[in-house]
Amino acid sequence: MSGSSRTTYSILGGGAVLTAVALVIFSHQTSPDQSGNAAPETPAARPARATASRSGVRPDGRRQFADPTDGGWARIASDLKPAQAKEMLERDKLEEKNIEARSEHAWHIINQLCRNGYAREAWELIDASPGLVREKGLGGFFRDANLPEAELISMMGDLQNKDRASAYYNYWSRFSADQFARMDLSQFPMQNPVEFASFRNTMQDMLGESFDPKNPEAGKAARYDLLSLALKQANEGGMDYAEFKAFLEKDPSKDGFTYWEVMKSATPEIRESQTHGQANYTGPDAMVIRAMTMQDPEKTMAMTIVPDSHEANYVHIALGKWLENDFDNAQKWYNDHEATFTPDQLQRTAVAFVRAQVARGEYQSAAEWSAKLNTPRWIGAVASEQVTIAEHLQSQ
Repeated sequence: MSGSSRTTYSILGGGAVLTAVALVIFSHQTSPDQSGNAAPETPAARPARATASRSGVRPDGRRQFADPTDGGWARIASDLKPAQAKEMLERDKLEEKNIEARSEHAWHIINQLCRNGYAREAWELIDASPGLVREKGLGGFFRDANLPEAELISMMGDLQNKDRASAYYNYWSRFSADQFARMDLSQFPMQNPVEFASFRNTMQDMLGESFDPKNPEAGKAARYDLLSLALKQANEGGMDYAEFKAFLEKDPSKDGFTYWEVMKSATPEIRESQTHGQANYTGPDAMVIRAMTMQDPEKTMAMTIVPDSHEANYVHIALGKWLENDFDNAQKWYNDHEATFTPDQLQRTAVAFVRAQVARGEYQSAAEWSAKLNTPRWIGAVASEQVTIAEHLQSQ
């Protein structure tokens, strides 16, 4: 598929033929193409973005598609009427073979009608057939339809699956991070993973928008409120706690300490589930601890050596991350504090050294650290590393 699709619309009006060429460029989208690869971004397609403000709001708002830059569309957009829009959609259905192009056209046409004050007429023009064109048409409608909030929420409630997901995602994009964080999400039921994806994508967008690399502290309050909204969903069973991994992975702030402050309010059942098994190594809490270690390793280690604290379950995770990225300073910290460690802390930190030394190719040292382990849990935790150690030492 080429980077753009050019469709010519001939609109009859006032006895003259008005031709609008809508240049639709897909490369600003981050969703995968049909091959599964992310579409490349080009300067021509990238929407203009202003610097994030303190509240995390971008002055131009957040829109699923940038306005077409073609002059033909610009000339008719502000005066687009329902009859013209209907003809454009019907012509596009006959002439545009590319489904993605047609769906984006539908978003723009329906959305522009709403922006021009024809929301009810736009609703009647949304494709009735299930599929991408309908989904995007619904998205364009809910992004800017100037109808009462209660009516819009009721209309979204009558949708389901991808239709509802598209409606939610575009509707929520009207709001700033601060406004979204204060929403009552009980008004927006998410009954399956497809519908929940709209919440995940909105959260990831807003967490990204709340971060200003020139002023990292500016969006901290907005991030805290957004994450608190997500945690409320997790505590009430409406969201898998593991989603925090996806949020942090896409969050440019990598602000582990704010995540941890919010996640401390997870239910006891959720917190306990993170302390054993694979979750203790790869779960959301472990991922956040690693982010905290990269921000401030000594502060994080001080938190993890407090006996009987929840953080104490992650001393090996924090030390392991520090050893991976700054071995000498991490080892010095360990040597300075080893005498104060409890037996459990000694076992956990030994695990961190085993993993770190195997990664460094220091197999003899890894074997010595492994010999310090004396409990089934922690011996089992480095079982694969012990196999690697044995193989390399035998070959020497």
